[in-house]
Amino acid sequence: MDVTALALTVELEVDAPANEVFDALQDPTRVPRWSPECVHVEWLDGATAAAPGTKFSARNQAGSWEWDVTCEVIEVRRPRTFSWIVVGLHDPSLPSSTWRYELTDRPGGGTLITQSFRHGAGGSHLVTAMETEPAHAESLYEFRRGVLLHNIDTTLRAMAAEFGWLRE
Repeated sequence: MDVTALALTVELEVDAPANEVFDALQDPTRVPRWSPECVHVEWLDGATAAAPGTKFSARNQAGSWEWDVTCEVIEVRRPRTFSWIVVGLHDPSLPSSTWRYELTDRPGGGTLITQSFRHGAGGSHLVTAMETEPAHAESLYEFRRGVLLHNIDTTLRAMAAEFGWLRE
């Protein structure tokens, strides 16, 4: 099973202009307020805002298991796109994953947030688990896919709720 085939997209339409949504999304230090998995984010190397090449670290938690990742911003195009990679666990020259927000104006107002995730070739804890337990690789893959979908949706909805953007 090729883990690089793991790609997800979640959409949420909100009652806010794209520039306002972008301002919230382009600051990853806010994510722990909304995410069921990401519990801490901090900028690295003196960075204080997103720009291509800036890096941040994130601490994630699932149950009693915690892990840290290093991320690098790869695109900031206000107010339309914000994207970053997670540095590969086994090969730091390749991304472990790529995360992207795309914002689209909706007719009559509001913004469609499209968040996408794509697993990369750089390696991850999922890859390690699948290699360690090959008999369970498919169920591990599907479990992680389900958790990611749930967490992305939960994070987007929590952010929209905090700012009063949820559509009824």
